[in-house]
Amino acid sequence: MPLGITEQIIFDHIKANRANREFWDGKIRQFRTEGKNENEVIAFWSMVFFRPQNVVIWHDGWVLLIKISLERDAKNSLSF
Repeated sequence: MPLGITEQIIFDHIKANRANREFWDGKIRQFRTEGKNENEVIAFWSMVFFRPQNVVIWHDGWVLLIKISLERDAKNSLSF
């Protein structure tokens, strides 16, 4: 299944981020929007050990729950 626009933005950003690429396995487990802000996204990854600015991480066994707030700008760039 193709990624949606938000998922692709996050995927491209993290894949391109040299510091994160070394720890991230590149596999997006699940995305869903949460709350009234459509730019707030919940993402699941397998075990990774990074904590970018403005990202909240909950460790749940083998899965991390990463809450990412996207900036509202022309490029829809991530806020970290």
